[in-house]
Amino acid sequence: MPQLGVGVIGFGRVGGGHMSAAQRATDTRLVAVADVAADRVRQATERFGCLGFTDYHELLRREDVDLVMIGLPHFLHVGVTEEAAASGKHVFVEKPMAMDVAECDRMIEACRI
Repeated sequence: MPQLGVGVIGFGRVGGGHMSAAQRATDTRLVAVADVAADRVRQATERFGCLGFTDYHELLRREDVDLVMIGLPHFLHVGVTEEAAASGKHVFVEKPMAMDVAECDRMIEACRI
């Protein structure tokens, strides 16, 4: 089975953990990270040896990214999940999934195959 290319959106408190997990898993390879802060992108790319972007839309446009791990503040999960799903990506979201059940329902519907 080919490895899934992983992109991580958000390199705050949990981003490093997501990136480490992507590197350690045998069926994934870390491709890229995106964060709005250029200094965090630089830190992540130096530490993990991957591509980096300050605009997550660039990460979503990459054909070698199959799976997106979202490590953003919870109120941003729904919109980014919908965009990632619309880009054809698999989505991993940390808990809490969203701010309310209606947002969870939107995210689940966006990811239906």
